[in-house]
Amino acid sequence: MELAVALLLILIGLAGPLATIQWREGRWLASGRWIMDTFSPHAVNGVPMAGVFFILLGFAFLWQPAVLLALLAGVGFVAVLAASVRGGSIARLPKPLRSGAPASPEKPAEAPEETSRRAV
Repeated sequence: MELAVALLLILIGLAGPLATIQWREGRWLASGRWIMDTFSPHAVNGVPMAGVFFILLGFAFLWQPAVLLALLAGVGFVAVLAASVRGGSIARLPKPLRSGAPASPEKPAEAPEETSRRAV
């Protein structure tokens, strides 16, 4: 049973860094925007460190000294959030998630139609 819980926590944790990689490549933007709307842009900046925390928590089920590493990852998560608040969260966001970025490349934004044409 411990192995199953550990594996589940490790797999959940892998989603954090994987999501950040996907956001930088312009994919999975709906989930990033949902996190920004529901929580804050600071939470988006903390996703990779939260993933590392869950990975190390999973390892703690397999090897008890890893609890100390998970504790350090938790402190690192808080440090990332604090740095995001101090340094401005928008500058630290992946470029596709910044407010001026276009929608998702999976669903390209429609080009505005020209409503007035000048006769030559």
